Amino acid sequence: MCSVTIRQNGDTCVGFGCRPRWAVYLVPLLVFGIAGLCRSLSADGAGPGSPIRIVQALYGDWAGDKPLPTNDREVLERYFDSELTKLLLEDAACAHGQDVICGLDFDPIYDTQEHVAKNTKIEIQSLSEAPRPRVAVTLEHPGRTLTYALHQTPGGWRISDIKYSDGHSLKSILSDKEYEAGEK
Repeated sequence: MCSVTIRQNGDTCVGFGCRPRWAVYLVPLLVFGIAGLCRSLSADGAGPGSPIRIVQALYGDWAGDKPLPTNDREVLERYFDSELTKLLLEDAACAHGQDVICGLDFDPIYDTQEHVAKNTKIEIQSLSEAPRPRVAVTLEHPGRTLTYALHQTPGGWRISDIKYSDGHSLKSILSDKEYEAGEK
């Protein structure tokens, strides 16, 4: 164990029992400084519960050869809001056990029907901050940019929609009855 000897006002203190005057000011400064830094990190979109982190987690957990299970409520609720989760589950139920294409005939987080290699380069950047944050995801292969809209829920930030390069959005595809009938 370490022992520190400090002289303060002519008295000698051993250990950490007495503190020099500068420590009285330094400790609160450090505590509040670190707290302020943590607050600013989460406010600028880089904190652990930030919008960009949800999108990063989505791609980190479901990269390449591991397709997003659109029929698993628990998994979907980690990333998507309740409305989009409901639409994804309805689409999965529509297609279950049938050779029917409902709303989705592609991987919604890669915007492709093709297998996406696990080493596909993915660039994620924040486009706008709260209260309506948007996050852009650029995929090297298949060469597309997807824009994620997010909003704050009781469970934290969740994805409320994905806008694709062709102008359609995931929510519009899943809620469009013409898409579900395969007419588009």
